[in-house]
Amino acid sequence: MKRSSNSRRYSEVWNYFKVSRNDSSKCICTICSKHISRGKCVSNYSTTSMLKHVKFIHKINLQQFSAPTNKHSITHTASTAEETIETPEKRCHFDTSHTATHKITKLICEMIAIDFLPISMVENEGFRRLLNELQPSYVVPSDKYITRTILPDIYSSVKQKVQHSIKNAAGPVSATLNIWSSPENNTYLCITAHMIMWSRGSLEHVSYILACKEFNTSITHNRICQEVAWHEKDWNTKFHFIVSEDSPQIVNALKLGEIDNIKCMEHALNQIVLHSLQEGQQSVNDVVVKARAVVDHFQQSPKDCQKLKEYQEQHNLKKHNLVHDDPTWWSSTFKMLTRVVEQKEGINHLSLNEGLCGTLGATEWKLLKSVVVVLEMFEVAVKELTGSDANISHILPISCGLQKKLAKLLEDMGNGELFGIGKFVTDLKEQIELRFKKPTADVSQPETAYFQSMGIYNTCALAAVLDPRLKTSWALDEVEQIYLEKLLEQRCNKLFEESQAVEAPQLEKEKVRPKEPAGFNFSLIFDSTNSDSDDETLEEQKPLEKLKVDIRNYVLSPPVKRSKNPLQYWETYRFDCPTLFALAMTHLSCPATSVTSHRLFNPTKVVMSPLEKELKPNQVEILTFLHTNIRKLNYVY
Repeated sequence: MKRSSNSRRYSEVWNYFKVSRNDSSKCICTICSKHISRGKCVSNYSTTSMLKHVKFIHKINLQQFSAPTNKHSITHTASTAEETIETPEKRCHFDTSHTATHKITKLICEMIAIDFLPISMVENEGFRRLLNELQPSYVVPSDKYITRTILPDIYSSVKQKVQHSIKNAAGPVSATLNIWSSPENNTYLCITAHMIMWSRGSLEHVSYILACKEFNTSITHNRICQEVAWHEKDWNTKFHFIVSEDSPQIVNALKLGEIDNIKCMEHALNQIVLHSLQEGQQSVNDVVVKARAVVDHFQQSPKDCQKLKEYQEQHNLKKHNLVHDDPTWWSSTFKMLTRVVEQKEGINHLSLNEGLCGTLGATEWKLLKSVVVVLEMFEVAVKELTGSDANISHILPISCGLQKKLAKLLEDMGNGELFGIGKFVTDLKEQIELRFKKPTADVSQPETAYFQSMGIYNTCALAAVLDPRLKTSWALDEVEQIYLEKLLEQRCNKLFEESQAVEAPQLEKEKVRPKEPAGFNFSLIFDSTNSDSDDETLEEQKPLEKLKVDIRNYVLSPPVKRSKNPLQYWETYRFDCPTLFALAMTHLSCPATSVTSHRLFNPTKVVMSPLEKELKPNQVEILTFLHTNIRKLNYVY
């Protein structure tokens, strides 16, 4: 009796494999494209190796054969029409070239990078059940396949997109550089790139992570210089400036490599405030120590902490916890002091009614509140410096502005607004004046000085002048204003001459002078006073004269509103004032701080999280690179 074709035995593993066209003894996995042997000859062909592959590599358990084998089975299948319809769909899985497979796998990898999830999550039963429910035809790739194939491919695509952005920047590319150590005692060097770009007809600041590379050797000056040079070559660019923390190791290395280095303004302010808090006025240091002890008590006493929460609830106070500080960062201490002052009522209540010891007296509370008022100015300054569009144009105006405000506080000290912190304010003012002092040409600066050379000072000063919201309004005196105007004119003239030198050879090639016909004398048309040479000289002078007028008009016109975007301002004048526009693009792209690097090293990021121990150094670099850059590219790469 002839067997029905419906009773033919069928292996589900063929949903994941296809026979190789070149060699029928081999089959190809549709998930990872690996070639698997079926056997040495046709009589020995089996699906055993295929089943093992999908089971151990892709974590898919299959029965070797499945098909209706008797009348009952056929009847049962026919009686359940819906199941009969669904079964072929579930058996038919997408291969790796399928559009849906590519899209879902890409989204999974993006989720891993954006949220810093462990790559091993793709092996989790719950995750696989979820995806199977959402798309039964999709097969989740293994963690090894994602690590070795998918993530490197995405990294390569994103890198090409970033390289294209760097190549098409509207001005020079600047960078930030930082070196950090993780809880696993691994040292990483992080480099970010900053530039101005055209986007849909408008200028905007753009930044990308270029590297978060592990240092597996000792950190030396030469090693740092080599890394910078390697990344410049890898990204096919030359960093205009490099912003770094005030670490002698980095500063000296960049000096050795003759790389223009601008110190991180946030670090500079941190050193100033910490010096005044810890080594300035003794009574200020004492009250900070006492406030820290109060916070320690509540963090170590769940009972009193609960009582403080109950008091907040009963009296409609802000429901904030007291927070401890990191003594190495003034902003952390400021946050701690702000919370203590905010919860003064509750702390005093517990002190009087619950016998809480070691709290502050009336004079100490007044002193602490005054310290918070002064530090608020520095908090505002840091927020301005670390904004998304902040650049080196903010450095001198903020340092000068802080000097003016601190001087005003000292004048008003006797009016009762501040209490008992005259020496503290004086010390802050003196520290700012000392560290941000204008350098003298050809005179070496102390290591604590922010401006290590006249060139760096002029760069920051020129950036401030080219910010249409600031111009020369921040200068402390008229002498400095005159200096800034002359500096702008000198740099514009130099840039103009350089552009003319580049254009001149090309113009000479394009220029075609008509030959004088025989018997025709040009002097009959043009007299000697309007000779060709005189006319050319006049034409050369006109752009230079126009440039002087443009500079004068720019300096004399009032600054635009602070809410205006300086890049939008220069968009308007890029054709009318091309030299000023080019100079602005050169100086307004460099950030004032290395905060973009700092953010990669907070506890929520991969370098500082427990996830780091599960990854190899190159995987840390890839995930960190993708974490920031794919969002900046709006997931288009």
